[in-house]
Amino acid sequence: MREILEFHCWYNKRAAERGNVAELRKMEADDIPQRMKDLNDKHNLVVKF
Repeated sequence: MREILEFHCWYNKRAAERGNVAELRKMEADDIPQRMKDLNDKHNLVVKF
C-alpha cells in the first residue's frame, strides 16, 4: 500500500505542476524516474506513460 501511495503522490504532484493529467501523460519515458516506472508495473497500475 505504501508503494502505491508513493506512486500516486508523485503522479499527482507532477500533474498539478503541469496543470492536468493529460500534460503529464505527454512526458518522455526518460523524464519518469525508474522507481515510478517500476512501481507502476509492479502494482499493475493503469497509468500509461
